[in-house]
Amino acid sequence: MTATPWRRLPADLSTAMRPHLPATVGAVAVAVTEATPAFATIKAVKFERDVRTAVQVALERFLDLVGTDEPALPPRFREVFVALGAAEAREDRGPEALLAALRMAARLMLRLASESLARLRPVDTGELIDLSDAISAYVDELTAASTDGYALQLREQAGEGDRRRHQFAELLLRGDGMPSAVEAAASRIGWAVLDEVVPVLLPPDQVRDARFRYGADGLVIERRHDAVLLLRAGPRTARLPLSETLAGRQAVVGPT
Repeated sequence: MTATPWRRLPADLSTAMRPHLPATVGAVAVAVTEATPAFATIKAVKFERDVRTAVQVALERFLDLVGTDEPALPPRFREVFVALGAAEAREDRGPEALLAALRMAARLMLRLASESLARLRPVDTGELIDLSDAISAYVDELTAASTDGYALQLREQAGEGDRRRHQFAELLLRGDGMPSAVEAAASRIGWAVLDEVVPVLLPPDQVRDARFRYGADGLVIERRHDAVLLLRAGPRTARLPLSETLAGRQAVVGPT
């Protein structure tokens, strides 16, 4: 398969499909949504509009590619699918739903394109193979763009989460925050209930282990010669289990 298999597609494919494009866009958008369980229950108007827009951009661009050596997705088209993947990450849905929807869209594109051509003239086996190759390669590009958007959004969210956790830890260490500000900062990192916080002084070489061991229950502030671990009160932070866990690590547990 060449890098641009749509070059082999017949010019009359566009002629066959463009007059019916609005109806095709609507049919594909509905079918993809209904066939994807994670999408089928979403009734938001914006989501429906975004799906329809993505389908329209995808189909129009595919028809523009027919008979050319152009790359599948120049930047302005690629950005649509990068944004689609990013939106899935923001909604806390896994990438599986979007990938399944794209696979469904590929099957529908092949069926609708072949049917459109068949209404004009007989279609031979070689043309169907070329059409299948072109659609597969094209949808692979859509998938890659969407996956990139998903990954970029996750990295951005992780960076924002780290920033919020650092700000909250600094607020606790300073001890000069208004109770309402402290509670709001705690809520932003998922600490909905803030009863007690256990401070632990750590040597620098124990920071990585502390982050891994305590995860979302701990905040670590690194300083020049040491680090401070702030633990949310819970079963693991009771004096006995905490002392056992930190034994031999040169850690000092402070008052709550």
